[in-house]
Amino acid sequence: MDFEDVVKYAVLAGTISLARVDLKTKVIDSPEVLQILPNHPTLEPLNRLINSLYIREYDTYFHALAEVEQILKRDRYLASHTRVYVREMRRKAYAQLLESYRSLSIDFMAEQFGVTRDFIDAYVPNLDGTDAVAI
Repeated sequence: MDFEDVVKYAVLAGTISLARVDLKTKVIDSPEVLQILPNHPTLEPLNRLINSLYIREYDTYFHALAEVEQILKRDRYLASHTRVYVREMRRKAYAQLLESYRSLSIDFMAEQFGVTRDFIDAYVPNLDGTDAVAI
């Protein structure tokens, strides 16, 4: 396995499993990640994904997540897990935003995430992890 692949899998695993503070210290600021991610054009969506999640730029985050989804679909190990990964990463972003605010309007959330009000209506009720709505 190439070192680039090791970094890719570490970033993907860390992004889905680590809390925001740990993501910064263990992934974003990791020397191994900094050596590969910014300098590897095919991994640029991963770089944008982790950084936009950390700095709470959700519009950029969701665009990067769509690109990462395409990377996952082409990966021989993770292709079958793409749907679960994308769903969990959406949930993580929603939960992170909701954690910051006691009450939000659906319109505000849609604006922050760069999606429509209908999209938020369809997915926010399912933040508990159930798959009641097809993703």
